[in-house]
Amino acid sequence: MTFLVDTHYARYLPDCPTLESEIRSRYGRTLHALARRSALVRGVLAWWIGRHFDFVVTINHHPGSFWLILLTGLTGTRKLILLEFMIYADRKDRLLKRLALPVLIPLLLGPALRRSMMAAQVMLLEEPAHYAQLLGIPECRFTPILLALRGDEKAEPAETPREHLVFSSGRAACDWPLLFRAAQGASWKLVIACPRRELQTLSNLDRTGAVTVLADISPDEHAEWLRRAAVYVLPLYDRPISSGQLRVRNAIAAGTPTVATRVRGLQGYAVDGQSALLVEPGDAAGLRVYIDQLIANRDRAIALANRARQFAASRTESGFARSIHDFVFQSAADSRIVPLHEGTIQGSEGI
Repeated sequence: MTFLVDTHYARYLPDCPTLESEIRSRYGRTLHALARRSALVRGVLAWWIGRHFDFVVTINHHPGSFWLILLTGLTGTRKLILLEFMIYADRKDRLLKRLALPVLIPLLLGPALRRSMMAAQVMLLEEPAHYAQLLGIPECRFTPILLALRGDEKAEPAETPREHLVFSSGRAACDWPLLFRAAQGASWKLVIACPRRELQTLSNLDRTGAVTVLADISPDEHAEWLRRAAVYVLPLYDRPISSGQLRVRNAIAAGTPTVATRVRGLQGYAVDGQSALLVEPGDAAGLRVYIDQLIANRDRAIALANRARQFAASRTESGFARSIHDFVFQSAADSRIVPLHEGTIQGSEGI
C-alpha cells in the first residue's frame, strides 16, 4: 500500500512521501510556489498526483482539500483518509461561508465525501454520530482519537511567580461578551489575545478601557502570558464539534489553572475538577466566582494545575502519534475487506 500525505501529521508517517516533495520533484519550484499560493492549484495537483497512490492522507479543511475531495469524488475512488476532520461555519466567519455551507453540504461536499472518503479521524467521542447524520456517511467510517494533552517531557514545569491577572485567548467559538460580563468591576487585570479581525468587537465590549487586548501574537508570546497569568479562562459558546483543546493543553503545559464553559467541544479535555473548573455556557456570575476563588487562594490554584497535569499524564504526544499511525494503516487494511457498496445510513446516497 502506498500513501501520499499532505498534512502536518506527516511527521507521524515518516516513510510516506508528502505532497510538497512530490510537487517539487515532479514539476519544479515554479509550480510548487504557485501551489502554495493557490488552494485550487494545490487541490488539483493533490488529486492528479494522488492517482498514483493507493491512499491520500490529508485534513479536509487544509488548503486545496475541498478541490481534492470533489475531484476524487467525481472519479468514484474511495481513497481519502482524513485527519482532524471538521466541518463548520463559525458565527464569526464571513457571511458568504455561513450562507454557502448549508448549500454545499447536500449538493457537493456530502456526495463527494461519500464517494471519496475511506475513513476520518475526529477529536470528540460524539462527533461520529454528528457527522454521520450531517453527511449521510456510516458512523463506522469516523474514528475518535483525542488530541494529546502534553508533550513527552518528564519534568514538571517549575512553579513561577504569578501576576494578579487573568489571561484568555482564542480564534474560534469564543464567547467574549460572557468574559466581559464576568470581568466587570473585578480587581484583577484581564488580558485577551485574539485575531486582528476581532479587535473592533472587543473594543466595543471594553467600555472602560480596562482590558488589555493583544492581536495576532506569536506562540512564544502566548506561552509567556500563560506563564505570567494566575488563571486562564476559556469562555466558549456551545457547538457540536471540537473546539479549544489546544488551549487546554497549553494551559496545562504552563501550569496555569483553567476556568472554562461546559461545552461539547471540550468533552474529554476539560473535565470538571480535574483539568479545569467548568461553568455552564452563559453563566457570567459562576465564571467570576471561580476566577475570584483561584485568584484569592493560590494553594487551590496550584492544586488544580497539578491535577490537570496528572489528568494529562497518559495523553502524550508519542501516544497520539502511534494512534494516528495505526489509524492510517488500519484504515487502509480495512479497505481490502470492506466493499465499496457497504451499507449506508438512512437517507445516504452514492456510496
